[in-house]
Amino acid sequence: MKTLNIVVLFALISTAQVYGRPDKYDEGFIEDTPQEYDDDDDIDTVEKDNKDTSSGPPAILSKPINYDVEAGQTVEFPCERINADNIAAAWKKDGTDLFIGTILVPQHKTNIKLRQNYSLIIENVTKADSSSNYVCEILSGGNSIKVIHSLRVDNDWMDRLIRPWPKKSIHINEGDSIKFGCETKFIPTKEMKWSLKGERPHFNEEINGNYITIKKATHKNHGHYQCLAEDGTDRLYDESVDITVNSSPIIELSHDTVHTGLGMNATLTCKVYGHPHVRVTWSKNGENYSDKKNKKFITESKSHEHKFIIKHVSQNDLGIYKCIATNSKGTVEGEIKLTGTPATPKFIANTINDDDSTFTLKWHVESFSPIIEYTLEYRKINEEQWSLEKPKVIKNNVGYIYTAEYSFKNLEPNKYEAVLKAQNAFGWSERSSIHSFRKEILSEKPENVEGMNSNASTTQPLTVLAALFLVVVSFVTIRL
Repeated sequence: MKTLNIVVLFALISTAQVYGRPDKYDEGFIEDTPQEYDDDDDIDTVEKDNKDTSSGPPAILSKPINYDVEAGQTVEFPCERINADNIAAAWKKDGTDLFIGTILVPQHKTNIKLRQNYSLIIENVTKADSSSNYVCEILSGGNSIKVIHSLRVDNDWMDRLIRPWPKKSIHINEGDSIKFGCETKFIPTKEMKWSLKGERPHFNEEINGNYITIKKATHKNHGHYQCLAEDGTDRLYDESVDITVNSSPIIELSHDTVHTGLGMNATLTCKVYGHPHVRVTWSKNGENYSDKKNKKFITESKSHEHKFIIKHVSQNDLGIYKCIATNSKGTVEGEIKLTGTPATPKFIANTINDDDSTFTLKWHVESFSPIIEYTLEYRKINEEQWSLEKPKVIKNNVGYIYTAEYSFKNLEPNKYEAVLKAQNAFGWSERSSIHSFRKEILSEKPENVEGMNSNASTTQPLTVLAALFLVVVSFVTIRL
């Protein structure tokens, strides 16, 4: 008799679902709002309530899931059904109804909801949500078909004064926007302090008290956001939210050209960012050098920095190398040129001699082989034509730094610009950046007044004083 009553109850619920299903805009409709999950694989697409792809008995395809999570996270229990049109379903926890059909039974439970595919969502889980008996059940012909999931929650929010919101760990994709924060059970006496990698977030984060908003996330937002709050006593409370940004690899090169010499060791470096895990390999002319097992080629990786070390460089080692970064999101390459040519020259000083007839430019250049020639081009600013000079090569290097200079004779006063190149046995360097300089016009010296020598300005006051003295003496004599 009890079984018959259950069958009748499920039949009535099924009829209510078929003929009394609410319209999308009616109260009680289950809107499939996007959720955030720890892994991309957890995100389901919106599907029809019940799959009916083939004839046959009703069934639940979902497999049991056992969650072991921290408080504050969101979990999803699937209940994928086939051949179950017009058959009532229910969710239970420890034998207590959560949903009968799409009707929420415990009205006070505000952190549970259904997807349109009948998956059960539990948000901001607490220890009270822990159970080994979350059951999705359908009843067909008096037979119960079910799948049973379990959930274990640690670090109950009820025992904590600060917690991450909406959960501890958040996975997003590059370009997504997200809001997260730290919630407290007390009113902080000071503004909550935030840090990322030891610094206050300052890239594209908008901080508003307890919350941070990120718009168009990049790899720079990937990390451990820590919050710190004060309650007016000597106690400090801290928590953190871990943001994982899924992105294709990004390569940053500190130098796209590395200068070296024969017999020396050379190090090529690239910094790589991305998630999921990025694999880095090195190649030259299409050949994978990362797999070479010898003492000449060495690869090193530390955090985001990846190095390819070439011992005792030979002529054959010079060329273009590629740093190749790959993950499940894509592959990118960065090119680094290993060359024996001089580095780009740098101007270091302008000097002018005392008589203003000679103006000198001075520079230095790094080269691991002796410099054999310089070319110096200069022109007045706003002129098109360059003038060419070939400064003398002076062997006054200190280590691998070569210093040289060139003096212009009787250079017209004006504004000028110059560029420089250096050559060694491996070829020419890149052109230097444009160096601007000015040859000043000498100020004119005041001419002497005719009939006056250089001491005129000194003797004139003495003459005036002598004349004044004679006038005074004459006046005194007359009075006497």
